[in-house]
Amino acid sequence: MHICILSPFNAAENPRIAKEAAALLDAGYRVTVVCGRYAGWSQRFAADALPQACSIKEVRYGPGAAP
Repeated sequence: MHICILSPFNAAENPRIAKEAAALLDAGYRVTVVCGRYAGWSQRFAADALPQACSIKEVRYGPGAAP
């Protein structure tokens, strides 16, 4: 089974996402995290915040993303 975790915050800004993803991976699920890409500083840390087996999709939003 494949689980998708949605969050408006980047994975680096929300440590709960990493805990949830790790628990689901340990339980045998495939995990994809769809999260926001708002703060520029957090983009560098997003991939490191999640377990390696987890795939991540970032969605841009905010003042810089919409003219």
